Amino acid sequence: MTDAAVIYVPGIGHIGQYDSWLSMLQSGDMGILYFFRDYYFTEIQALQESSENRQRIRNLICRLNHLNKVLSEHEKVNGFPYVPAQPAPSVGRRK
Repeated sequence: MTDAAVIYVPGIGHIGQYDSWLSMLQSGDMGILYFFRDYYFTEIQALQESSENRQRIRNLICRLNHLNKVLSEHEKVNGFPYVPAQPAPSVGRRK
């Protein structure tokens, strides 16, 4: 933990240390949706390899399709790669 609003996590990238997913979406940052898209895709692949949980696979595919539609519409308006929302300025400690 640091005083910085944004930190770097190896293997993930920069994240807002004190942000919530909801506040990020409300500010226009779509990064969390791309994270969920990748998660759903990876989960579907893993479940297909085990050939179990067909209903779970169907549900994930439905979510993935909806998410891809939302992201596609956003990219048509804003381009890709999207411009992430600017992080809130960090408040430093007084010395």
